Amino acid sequence: MESIDRARRLDSVEAAKALYDDWADRYDDDVFEQAGVIGSSRIAELLADEHDHRSTPLVDLGGGTGAVGRRLAEPGFTDLTGIDLSAGMLAVAEQTGAYHTLIEADLNQALATTRQYSASISAGTFTTGHVPASSANHLLAMLRPQAVIAWVVAPTLWPDFESTLTTTGVEIHSS
Repeated sequence: MESIDRARRLDSVEAAKALYDDWADRYDDDVFEQAGVIGSSRIAELLADEHDHRSTPLVDLGGGTGAVGRRLAEPGFTDLTGIDLSAGMLAVAEQTGAYHTLIEADLNQALATTRQYSASISAGTFTTGHVPASSANHLLAMLRPQAVIAWVVAPTLWPDFESTLTTTGVEIHSS
């Protein structure tokens, strides 16, 4: 798929914002229906299996069109914040009704948030041309102690993420 290939070659925040704003209305069909990507559903299942507290605040990093949020609403998660770079993607996510709060922000920058989340979930964000391991520290700072982290990380980026997460004391369970 041309759009997926373009997404993997992104080289700036501005290019990412433009691509995803333009792609928002077709994203779910292109990625989930045409390309058969299952990361969003799988990571939501894993989080639901590991996190019993359905009403505590969770954050969906790079929430895009709300694919993860829709899947988390099914088992009863009710306090979900979605953060994404693209206003177009967030507009689609808002239509799902799965999110308590939606925030337009660059995950490569530290976020000014006073909210502490009990879990963090992400699919399709930690990949080439998107959010690198160097952003993990400020993303982890948003979480409560003992928070559950459920992130899909591209294999090419995993060694850097593993090193960063291990250094910060995160207990890693890979699936």
